[in-house]
Amino acid sequence: MEVTMKRLILALLFTTASTAAAQAAAPGTQQTAVQASSAATVMENKYFPEITDAVKNLSLLLRRGAEIKPEKLDALAAEMKKFNDKVKNALGTDILAQAAAEELTAENRARTAAAAAALHALRIKLQAHYAREGGVYPADLAALPGGPHTLHLPGHAQSDAVRIIDSKQYDKDIAAASGDSGGWLYFSNPGSANYGMLLLDCGHKDSEGTEFSKY
Repeated sequence: MEVTMKRLILALLFTTASTAAAQAAAPGTQQTAVQASSAATVMENKYFPEITDAVKNLSLLLRRGAEIKPEKLDALAAEMKKFNDKVKNALGTDILAQAAAEELTAENRARTAAAAAALHALRIKLQAHYAREGGVYPADLAALPGGPHTLHLPGHAQSDAVRIIDSKQYDKDIAAASGDSGGWLYFSNPGSANYGMLLLDCGHKDSEGTEFSKY
C-alpha cells in the first residue's frame, strides 16, 4: 500500500509539473476554455519557478531517497514537516478538502475498474471450467486457476473472501443474497436458477449510481 501511494504521489507530482510547464511554454497553441484559464493562472503566478522547482526536487526525493544518507533524511524530515504545514496553511481548508475529494474519486474509479476487470476474468475462467467439465461449475472459486482475485471495492478493505450460496434460497430474490462483504458472491448449487453465477458482494454504488452487486 505504501509503495502504491508513493507511486501515485510521484505520478501526480510529475503530471502537475509537466502540465504546468507545457501550458506556460506554449501559450500560442489552441486550447479549451479550461486549459486557457489554467494556463493564465500559471502565468500570473509569480512563484511558478519556485513551485515547479520544489515539485521536481520532491519527486526526485521520492525516487532517489534510498540513496541519501539516513542522517541527512532525519535532518530534512523536521524541516519538511514545517514546510508542509506552511503549504497546507497557505492552501486553506477549502482547497485541501476539494483536493481530497478529487483524490478519493480518482481512487474509487480505479478500484471500480480493477474490480470490473477481475470479475470479467473470473467469469471467463468459470465458463472455461464449465465447458471443460461437461456442464459442471466448480464447488468453490479456489478450483479455478489462480483462485479468486483480491478485490478492493470502494467502502471496503481488501478482500479475496468468497461467500458461497449452496442452496436455492435466493432463486426468487437474488438481491437478498448480498451480504456487502466487499468480496465475492458465488452460487454453487446445481439445482439453483443462479447456478454458476458470480457477483461482487457489495451494496455500494459506483460513480454512475449502479450497485456493484449488479455488475
